[in-house]
Amino acid sequence: MNYYELFGIPISILVDRAVLSKRFFELQKSFHPDYFTLTDEAEQEAALEKSAMLNKAYKIFKEQDETIKYLLQLKGLLKEEEKYPLPAAFLMEVMELNENLTAGSVA
Repeated sequence: MNYYELFGIPISILVDRAVLSKRFFELQKSFHPDYFTLTDEAEQEAALEKSAMLNKAYKIFKEQDETIKYLLQLKGLLKEEEKYPLPAAFLMEVMELNENLTAGSVA
């Protein structure tokens, strides 16, 4: 189950914040581990996993950059922790800019 399915919202880069908050609190009431203290161990573990997934999804959906990253990963267009090769000239330019900024702030 992906995070969109968990929240019951359409797959989109833009997530409606009002709907997101409402669904989060509804789902949190359903899956919060405190409501499963009198159930068997398997149900408690399932509730804990679902609650953790819900919290992680909510955190991602609250940040647009994280939502975009998640959606790209979901569609197989971006791999987690994927490293993109950068040209050496670009890296040297960034290093020089950082050195100039550091030198400028110290002086």
